[in-house]
Amino acid sequence: MPELLAAADILVHPAQFEGMPLIVLESMAAGLPVLASSVSGIPEALADSGVLLHDSVDAEVFPEQLARAIGDLASRPDMRQVMSQRGRLRARSCFTEARMLSEYLALIEQLLGVSQC
Repeated sequence: MPELLAAADILVHPAQFEGMPLIVLESMAAGLPVLASSVSGIPEALADSGVLLHDSVDAEVFPEQLARAIGDLASRPDMRQVMSQRGRLRARSCFTEARMLSEYLALIEQLLGVSQC
C-alpha cells in the first residue's frame, strides 16, 4: 500500500456510506491530499486537512461537484502541498496506534471503575 499511495497525487474517496475509513487515515499519514465525501467519521478525520464533498448534494449534481473538486486540486499544487502537510501532521498527532490504544484502555478502565497505580 505505501507504494500505491506514493504513486498517487490525490486520494479521491466519494463514499456514500462509511465509518472511519482507514484509507483516509493512511493517505493523510503518507502526506497524500484527500478529497472525500462528508459522511460519517470522514469530516472528523480530515478536519481542515482535506477537501470534503458535502453529503447534502443531490445525486445528480454530485458527479459534477466531484469532477470540479478533482480539477481544482489537480490544478493547484500549492493547495495539495498544504493539504499534504496538514494531513500528515493531523494523522501523526491524532491517529497513531499508541494514542488510540491509550485512549481505548483509559475508556475501558473508566467504564470498569479500575484505576492505574
